[in-house]
Amino acid sequence: MEALLPVLRGYPLPSVLVIALLFRVVDQFLQKLPVPKLVQQDKFHAWRWRNLSVSMVHSLLTGTWAVTCAVVWPETLQDLHLYHTPLSYLLVCVSTGYFIQDAFDIICSGYARGSWEFLLHHALVLSCFIYSLLTHMYVAGAVVALFVEVNSVTLHLRLLLKLAGAQATALYHINKVTNIITYVIFRLFTQFYLTWGRVHFPKLLFPPLPSSSLLSLLFLLFPSSPSSSPPHRTRSVPGKARFHETRVKVEGFLRSTRLKEKGRVWDAVRGQCALLLT
Repeated sequence: MEALLPVLRGYPLPSVLVIALLFRVVDQFLQKLPVPKLVQQDKFHAWRWRNLSVSMVHSLLTGTWAVTCAVVWPETLQDLHLYHTPLSYLLVCVSTGYFIQDAFDIICSGYARGSWEFLLHHALVLSCFIYSLLTHMYVAGAVVALFVEVNSVTLHLRLLLKLAGAQATALYHINKVTNIITYVIFRLFTQFYLTWGRVHFPKLLFPPLPSSSLLSLLFLLFPSSPSSSPPHRTRSVPGKARFHETRVKVEGFLRSTRLKEKGRVWDAVRGQCALLLT
């Protein structure tokens, strides 16, 4: 692995593109697997099933990988600015390649107009991750940010079960509870930790990019990687209706998370938990 790091550092962008192609191979492989009959009846649902399946592979891989890096190398949590290992650098390369592939898939599928907020999420994530890969800084911060993928596993599974019409199964209800737990531990706590670091060490912990602040907001607002869309994405909705729903969601979130009013922060957390329970 030590021998691989100079190659990745010397050619980060070509390495990321190779990884994006590998995720495309995974996508092609998953197309050959059987899918529920209910999913096959709708073109959009069939695409969502495949897209979410690739996202599940990414979340299982990177979520486990990120937590492992923090456990094996505790310095990852202590020095978000400069510390990184060959495995953590490779992790950021892998995740960057996935986001490129997923953006390509959304655009080529013809659903870009209705998924503009997720493409914006992609752009912000990629700006931060590519910055880290090119400068070799904030790699540990990117690894910590990828803790949210642990929650994305349960989120993807919930959406897959809903697409398959399996809301009445025991697995769905068990996963619903697990989704709440992982949301609090791996998404809320992660973002609170990164936000705390940004407030106390603004010049050390985060890249000088405006997207880093917006990225933290989007990780909370859309509690998933871009491919794991909220429940209303599992059915076809006109573009204007989607825009209205997203605007209402953004405005409601911003109103309920004014950090100067500490009590309202917990109101926002309870609101997010209520959404996860549906």
